[in-house]
Amino acid sequence: MNKYPLKRWGLYSGLAILIIILAVSAVRFYLDNHEREPQLSVGQAVNIFAQERIYLSKTSDPEAEEIKGVRPTTYFINDTKNKIYIYRYDSIDERKTAYMIYRDSDEGRGMYSNSGPQNAKNLMFIITPVDDEQMTVEDMELLYNVSKTIFEKLNDTQEIVFSGAGNNWEALTVVKYYEYFYYGENATMKYDHYYTESGSLKYLGQDIESVGEISYEMQCPTGGDWGSKSKLKSDGTLSLGSSGGTGAILRSDQEITFTIRWNDQEETFIARSK
Repeated sequence: MNKYPLKRWGLYSGLAILIIILAVSAVRFYLDNHEREPQLSVGQAVNIFAQERIYLSKTSDPEAEEIKGVRPTTYFINDTKNKIYIYRYDSIDERKTAYMIYRDSDEGRGMYSNSGPQNAKNLMFIITPVDDEQMTVEDMELLYNVSKTIFEKLNDTQEIVFSGAGNNWEALTVVKYYEYFYYGENATMKYDHYYTESGSLKYLGQDIESVGEISYEMQCPTGGDWGSKSKLKSDGTLSLGSSGGTGAILRSDQEITFTIRWNDQEETFIARSK
C-alpha cells in the first residue's frame, strides 16, 4: 500500500499542468511568429525606400484624398515633383477595402501602370507623377523603381526561376510573389498574395538571321500562354512579356512545358525550377 498517494497525485497533477502551460505557450509563440498579420509603419517604408536610393521628402497636401477614413502622409520623390501618398491602415483587410474603393473610382481608373494604387501589407501607396508635359525618361525610370521597390522590398517577395532547353531553344521564366497567411477577426484564416511572371526564349543555333516567325506555347498547372513573334534580337533572345495578378502561383515543384515552332520545325521541352 502506498503511504503517500496524495503526494504522488499532486506531483502528477503538477506535471500535467506544466505540460499544458508549455503547450499553450508553444502554440502562442507559433501564431505570433508565423500567422500574425504582417504590418509596416510609414517610417519603416520610408527607410526601405532610402536603402534603394529612393529618398522621400515629407510635404503637406491639404487636398490629399481621404480614403476609408484615412488621410495619407505625402512625400516628394528624390527632389522631383513626383509625389507618393502613403496610407496606413490597421489591417490588411482594411487596406484591401480602401484599395477597391480607390481602384474603382474615376481617378483610380485613370492611373497608368506605374502609379497607384499599390500595396505592401497594411500600407497602400498612390503615386502621382508630374504632368505629361513635364514627364522625362528619368521620371519614368524613377516611378518604375518606386513600384518595383514596393512589390519586391516592402513586401516579403520570393523568387522562383524556371529554366529548360532542347536542342535549339532555351527558355527562362521568373516568378516573383508574396503571400501572407494570417488570422483576421473571429480567428478566421486570411490570405493575401500577388505575383508577377516574366519569360524569355533564346535560340541556340548559330544562324540567328535564318530564324523566321516564331510561335510558342507554354503549359503549366496554373494555366498556359501562347503567341507568335516575328524576329529575334541580335543575341538570339526573345521576350515573352510579363503578367501578374492574384491568381494561382506557379510553385517550385511544378513544371512548364514549352513548344516552339519555327521554319517548319518544332521542338518541345520542359523547364524546371533551379
